[in-house]
Amino acid sequence: SGSDGTFTKVSSGGTSTWNPEVEDSITCETFAGSALAVNGTNMLYAWNHTGDWSYITTAPTAAQCIKAFTNSLFLANVQNAAGTLFGSRVYWSSAGDPTTWPASNFIDLDPDDGDEIVAMEVTGNELIVFKERKIYAISYVGGKLSFIGEIRLDGIGCVSTGGVTNRYGDLVFCSNESIFSFDGRNLTELSTKIKDIYLNINPDKKVNIQA
Repeated sequence: SGSDGTFTKVSSGGTSTWNPEVEDSITCETFAGSALAVNGTNMLYAWNHTGDWSYITTAPTAAQCIKAFTNSLFLANVQNAAGTLFGSRVYWSSAGDPTTWPASNFIDLDPDDGDEIVAMEVTGNELIVFKERKIYAISYVGGKLSFIGEIRLDGIGCVSTGGVTNRYGDLVFCSNESIFSFDGRNLTELSTKIKDIYLNINPDKKVNIQA
């Protein structure tokens, strides 16, 4: 917005068409001087403060989640060019460059468990990756491996892409059953006093929860 509190149009949309469905979760991030967005349907969308928003066609497509971590951009729950879903895969870009995505820069987190990555958030020196029923941590190790992933919790995860936020270093997130705080190792339930109310939320609408 402008200094007087009014909004200024910065893009006319260009020639790229971004067409998420009504209940698709749109997630945004800033990285390497650009604003970036994913919606689980289209290519990675970017705006570098000039001209129109445009696709980064070299990035994995139809990503559900996006997050900047260390000096790379991470995308998760993606599709390949043929439309095959990789719901447990996390890709990362070259350092400082959201347009370069080496083919080997990915991790598959239990790809055959019937679950999919729902959300990602950073705490401390780890990228925490949420499935609906599992929580993982990705950390930077350098060398040929660059990043490694490990499972932290099995049986509890996040219910929506927007349903996690960082609060003073702890990640507060919404699961199917309750609201929890997670410090990367330990889990604390926060919604005990309102659990009956929480459990009465329409399960089909929990995917739209925003933290």
